[in-house]
Amino acid sequence: MEVGLSTKNQVSADLLSRFLVQFLKSKDRALVKEIIPSVGERGTVKRLLVNSEAKGKIWAKSGSMNNVLSYTGYCETESGRFIAFSIILNTHDAQGKHPRRAELEKILEAIYKFC
Repeated sequence: MEVGLSTKNQVSADLLSRFLVQFLKSKDRALVKEIIPSVGERGTVKRLLVNSEAKGKIWAKSGSMNNVLSYTGYCETESGRFIAFSIILNTHDAQGKHPRRAELEKILEAIYKFC
């Protein structure tokens, strides 16, 4: 059973990633890079990975709600692959969000370096 964002388990990381894969099949990468904010450069993800080699190589949307923090998007990896990803952190405590965001940044950087 996959864990989703809602109590009814209607949105999962797998669902979001599959959507992005299908979306990319019908769209150009240049359009994707234009409409989704670049990590470390703009949008709600502009403060992420600002001193990383991954800056400008990940396009993502952030999402949050009570006790949930997520990033979904695409990564042009260090090896040149273009992949979709979705990370959902459930039971996210808003008061401690910065340490958790730092952990998610490590995951994003790992996606860039090792995929």
